[in-house]
Amino acid sequence: MMTVCRKSLFEETRIGPVTLRNRFVRSATWEAMADSTRHPTERLVEVYRNLAKGGVGLIITSATLITPETTGLPGMLGIYDDSFIPEYRARLTLEIYDEIRARAGKDFGILIKINCSDFGEDDGVFAACRYACTRLAARGIDAIEITGGAGSVPGLEETGFEESVLRNYAAEIAREVDVPVIMVGVNRTLRVMDQLLNSTGIGYFSLSRPLIRQPDLVNLWKNDPGSETECLSCNQCRQPGGNVCPFA
Repeated sequence: MMTVCRKSLFEETRIGPVTLRNRFVRSATWEAMADSTRHPTERLVEVYRNLAKGGVGLIITSATLITPETTGLPGMLGIYDDSFIPEYRARLTLEIYDEIRARAGKDFGILIKINCSDFGEDDGVFAACRYACTRLAARGIDAIEITGGAGSVPGLEETGFEESVLRNYAAEIAREVDVPVIMVGVNRTLRVMDQLLNSTGIGYFSLSRPLIRQPDLVNLWKNDPGSETECLSCNQCRQPGGNVCPFA
């Protein structure tokens, strides 16, 4: 009888050229800490320092504007000219991947965060998501992060789940691609994430608001798997002067 090796949320893995110390991902987050020119501040850099010290395996950088004309959220970063980073700004989905890969080479890790649904009636987003993901996987993208919703976090009413709410969408994408799939969307308990890790093709779990409340949450979970996140998903971390949890 073939022995099935049980996967662990805390095992070391690789996405493309990058070695990750565990399967927890800080999702792309609007921190509201950029300066008036959309550039990062020392306060934002400190957020990343604390996340790295807190144990998370992979940090995906901030939600970012790609054109100066776009009306963004307060304190949102920009990445639309060479003052942000000395590299050409790519444009849309498949073209963005092709151009970056051509310029950066095969040893540069490329990930995409892509909506699976806007949760509108027959919105067609998942069909487009599946199409993009399968073709990006065929091109050699290193990982795909599945997200969803349009302006609000989906929950029980939209998906049928109170946590890890995009599990069905992410699992279906994982069945169709041969690259790592990351899932964001109210990931809150180790028990549920561990079950999904070992029963679906989902390989990584992104968190945002829980890591605003507790940057050291992953270390806490590793030391005490039964501990619960203190995040209430109340969105009170959306503060005018920068997104921080008022209860931390």
